[in-house]
Amino acid sequence: MTAERSVKTLLSTKRSLESLFNIAPSYQANLTLNSKHSVAQGETLNADEKPLIRYFGVGIGGIRNIGNNLSEPNEVKPENLDLYTPIPFRIRTEDADLSPTERASYRMRARVTISGTNYIAYYLKVITLEDTAVTFSYTNSGAVYDLEPSNLNPTPPATPGQGQIQGTATEIDAYLSATAIVTGEEISEAINIIYGGNSSYARISELGLYMGHDRSIAAVDHNSQPFNYIEAINVELATHKCTIGNDISNSSAKITERLSFSSESLSLI
Repeated sequence: MTAERSVKTLLSTKRSLESLFNIAPSYQANLTLNSKHSVAQGETLNADEKPLIRYFGVGIGGIRNIGNNLSEPNEVKPENLDLYTPIPFRIRTEDADLSPTERASYRMRARVTISGTNYIAYYLKVITLEDTAVTFSYTNSGAVYDLEPSNLNPTPPATPGQGQIQGTATEIDAYLSATAIVTGEEISEAINIIYGGNSSYARISELGLYMGHDRSIAAVDHNSQPFNYIEAINVELATHKCTIGNDISNSSAKITERLSFSSESLSLI
């Protein structure tokens, strides 16, 4: 049974090709999370700015029941622009918004109204990058591989003999590692406010990585007092992953996902 399904989005592929071939990027504002949540919609990227994978979001719509108490991850499509059922990391009434220190870890600060009450919801969180450089390693063991000048004059590898199968012991890929942390205390706010405290919704089964760019923007608080904060602009979904989920209904629960970016895929360790 499939435990997870993941896809690199069309927008992510588009950004990669634009960068590799030095093609001027083209953007559609109505395809961004900023458009969906009405956040910093008037902000656009400057010519010297590029969308980078900086943020992650989570959701609860990545799993489906297939009968006999069995479940499996939902299929994911490269044309997806957001998660199936995203859930905010934090959600507070306007008069109890996050402090500047707390807010620094989150992005996509959106105003939402639930049962007649106005709230501030934060749908994205900043990824913690572990590596400062891309490394090469063997896919099966994780052992580091170093490129040598001798590879400038390569020779064809030996082919398997008849009846033999080419193995993966020598497959090499390029990697970059990061961490995505989700706590039960964070998600409990949304469970209590959006889902009436029903803990059965506290099963994180979707992960999205998002591209965007940080910018200081102006806002006003519930007392109409101006302030500035760091917001993500031109945010696009880069990778969408569905799993059978992790229960985070306990406020002390914590999910620490190691994100391993390779030239081919995203994996959670």
